[in-house]
Amino acid sequence: WPVAPLLADDGSVMPTSPQAVPTDPGARTRAARYASPAQAEQLERTLASSLVRVAVRGSGAEAVEEGASQVHTLLATMNLPPSAAVLIEGVDWRAAAAVVDRLAAQGVDNTWLVTQ
Repeated sequence: WPVAPLLADDGSVMPTSPQAVPTDPGARTRAARYASPAQAEQLERTLASSLVRVAVRGSGAEAVEEGASQVHTLLATMNLPPSAAVLIEGVDWRAAAAVVDRLAAQGVDNTWLVTQ
């Protein structure tokens, strides 16, 4: 099956596939950028070393803080700007969505929540 890309050829963000939107309203992000696992893998292959991917471990405020901190650490370690592509996944989609929203508030807004 063909996988719809997350980014257009010019680098602009493609519309989110309706199948990737979480059914739980509490797991939705303000920016409404969602990626299926296949889309996330495709973006990771395309961008390689200029993409950050973090798995949020657990739920609650501590997991959200740790996830956002991991992203900032990886961006710094990899010498990437805050505009770099970021993929966030986790077993608790609400916590992962909260990380995406926290990052956006901190200026890291090229971020997708990996769903399904």
